[in-house]
Amino acid sequence: MKELIKNRCEKVLEKIKCYNDKKVAIYGTGEHTKILLDCIKEYKCKVFCLVDKELKYDNKYNFNVDIIENVLDKIDAIVISSYEYQNVIYERIKKFNGEVHIIKIYNPKDYIFMEPISYKKCNEEWEKESKKVHGQMSFDSFKKYSEYINSLLNLNKYEDLLDIGCGEGSIDYFLKNKCKVLSGFDFSKNKLNKAIDKNAECKYWNQSFLDEYKYKNFNKAFSFGVIQYCKPKDLEKFILNSVEAVKNTGVVFHMDMPDKDKMHNYYWDFYKIEKKEIESIKDQIKLIFNDGSYWHDINDISKICSKNNINIKIVDSLSNYRTHIILRKGY
Repeated sequence: MKELIKNRCEKVLEKIKCYNDKKVAIYGTGEHTKILLDCIKEYKCKVFCLVDKELKYDNKYNFNVDIIENVLDKIDAIVISSYEYQNVIYERIKKFNGEVHIIKIYNPKDYIFMEPISYKKCNEEWEKESKKVHGQMSFDSFKKYSEYINSLLNLNKYEDLLDIGCGEGSIDYFLKNKCKVLSGFDFSKNKLNKAIDKNAECKYWNQSFLDEYKYKNFNKAFSFGVIQYCKPKDLEKFILNSVEAVKNTGVVFHMDMPDKDKMHNYYWDFYKIEKKEIESIKDQIKLIFNDGSYWHDINDISKICSKNNINIKIVDSLSNYRTHIILRKGY
């Protein structure tokens, strides 16, 4: 990531050279400003000062620090050093801007390949904007999703249910009384132990979703936010394992798959990147979060299902960039 930032800063240097000494300000006092200053080297004479939203420092990197209102009449250009907040800062500066040129370092596409958004940041944004949460979730959130799963699968007390990638068993806590026996497995022994403590009446075991399931013949099965951790090359194995775990009349519900066809919603929400920009590079984008979770192509999944005589139903998720899939054996 630092290499990409450095390359962008070097390109901005060509623009900075065109201004007179002491006529350029840099918005930001963090690490990205330091990288920019290292890149422009002998052209630091062009920089009048650093600018920040608030005056946390009088001096940083041997430059005075001021607020935007105090410097606009003294400079000809201002460079935004941050990639994460570039668009937000740009809109802020525009409110004060007269004849000052605003120089952005990064193109929209840069954001996607520099650093996938972390769960922590997503969680903060979703909480703030009342969006659907896929990071750390509350008791009420798990209850809400369990009710959604129950309504879609039409659970009853005479059928066995499997939770694929059960995690800490938080959803199982609400579903275990909706079925005959609730079973589940997870790759993480630590999470599995928490699930066992939470749901002593459920049947749990430790395994990967890519291994043949230890137990089968369930009436229904579901996964919540698990399919995103399956690499695209392993999708067929993931799907076949889940379908083979249920009876011939059974149903499998994979919930909240990051959908490549909807990824423009995701990048618009967080970075305001236009749909046409996303469409042009969609095939290059693999990861969605920096924890090893992936975008999936619904067309690839449909082909896998067709090849293996599996019926698929596609359902929109509560999240605007995710999709649910419901699978049944094609008998």
